[in-house]
Amino acid sequence: PDIELEDMYHAKHSLASLSGDVVLLYFWISESAMCNNINADLKSLYERYHDKGFEVYHVSADANEAVWIEAVRQQKHPWISVYGGNHAEVFTLFNVDTLPKAYIIDREGNITAGVIDPKALESDIKRAL
Repeated sequence: PDIELEDMYHAKHSLASLSGDVVLLYFWISESAMCNNINADLKSLYERYHDKGFEVYHVSADANEAVWIEAVRQQKHPWISVYGGNHAEVFTLFNVDTLPKAYIIDREGNITAGVIDPKALESDIKRAL
């Protein structure tokens, strides 16, 4: 399934446009310390694997867009970070019932549940690459 959401500059980013890459589809909320800690771990994974075809499509569930924008600015996300807070259908489409929630989409478009633990996530990324 495709989703198209806007980043903080109102540029639209389609999940389908990342076809052929290994994508971490990651749903998070900036008010969660656990999500923010995972973001820090994701930075090193992103730096190591981005040049090999790894991308992150980071979807915020924050109710307040300004809070999300501030978190993205402070954390300096190097990946695609979009606002999903006013798009409940996106969370329904991907059965997001708890946060954080992650999926790995391989180069062929197969979707599997991602494990949030950074070491397990790295194994999933390496396997998909």
